[in-house]
Amino acid sequence: MQNGEITTRSQMVFGFGYFALYFALGLEIVIATPILQTLGIGAGEAGTLWAGRSLLSVLGPVVWGYYADKTQKGPRMLQVSFFGAALCHLCMWQLQGHAVGLALFFILLGFFISGSVVLVDGLLLKSLGNAHHRYGQIRLFGGLGFGLGAFWASQTELALVSEFVQSFFFASFGTYFAGTLAVFFLPAMALLPREQNILRSVARLCGSLPVLCLLIMIIAQWASHGLYTGFLAVAASKNGISLAFVGYAVVAAIVAETLCLFASARLLAVKARVMPVLFLILAVTIFRWLFSASVTEPWRFVWTQGLHGITFGLFHAWAVLQFAKIFPAQLRQTAQGWLLGAGYGLGGALGMGISGRLLENASVASAWQAMAAFAAVALVAGTLFSLLQRNTPSKEKALV
Repeated sequence: MQNGEITTRSQMVFGFGYFALYFALGLEIVIATPILQTLGIGAGEAGTLWAGRSLLSVLGPVVWGYYADKTQKGPRMLQVSFFGAALCHLCMWQLQGHAVGLALFFILLGFFISGSVVLVDGLLLKSLGNAHHRYGQIRLFGGLGFGLGAFWASQTELALVSEFVQSFFFASFGTYFAGTLAVFFLPAMALLPREQNILRSVARLCGSLPVLCLLIMIIAQWASHGLYTGFLAVAASKNGISLAFVGYAVVAAIVAETLCLFASARLLAVKARVMPVLFLILAVTIFRWLFSASVTEPWRFVWTQGLHGITFGLFHAWAVLQFAKIFPAQLRQTAQGWLLGAGYGLGGALGMGISGRLLENASVASAWQAMAAFAAVALVAGTLFSLLQRNTPSKEKALV
């Protein structure tokens, strides 16, 4: 398969890979923290575990992406990352009665998941060639998988009963293992010219002021999603909202995300729309978290989380497009490593660590307000990024 000539079979493999990966993550976002709490781990300690896993995810994507570009064996490495995540769930199943061992594999799982995310993104972008704006139309299958997994986990009344805990571990194992097998059907990709010094080239690009502002914005934006990502069920419960409505909220979020990812191909294909779309995203994010701080009525909670389609889905497609424009094809997966590691890994560690502590020691409202503060930082960084781009001579512009 030549780069940029993505085949129907490749689209099916990538679509299934995204679905499998995010189905397992959907199970986890709803039930992982409550399961940890049944082992006697409080919200604060659970936040520390999530933060530790996110910190490992800072390094993980960079390592996976670097070696994928260096060896040009991205598909095989994707299989290793999928299989490693599957094995982590088997180990956690065996160590349910040992909190320390369970916690260690829970954190290690972040390393393999980060590899799966960065590699499937990098390989898809490599296959799309210059049609990067089409990324969202295939990535949306991840959102569908996430929604289905989260909804299934939230709707069972046996969520914290031993039998369900077993099915959670086995379902996650089976899903990641299916992803491992699916990669065998991916057509061979054309080799790219090797970059002589990958790390130096990436560091040079990331050291520019516009890209630094871009990274800060991504870190802050993802940090603002820390409460949603790690503690949505816990926050809802503290406000008297049942787990079933958490499931409805996740479905609303995923439906909106799917629509936004599908629309992103047209929205982001036009240069003049790129920066206005960014400011819309960041403004909606601040509103989402501030409004969430005062919501106790279940159906308002549901539609508020529907804004996730804009604050994450559209933002993620936007960020991926910018990184694809900055970095040449031979650095594609390393670039995704920086986006997911420095951006989402560090941002996730900050957001989940702080939100977990606030839930334990303060109030749900204060935790949501802290998320809004992170989003405000993202807005400031995004404004600086826009101004720097506007003042850069056209021939030197790397982004929009």
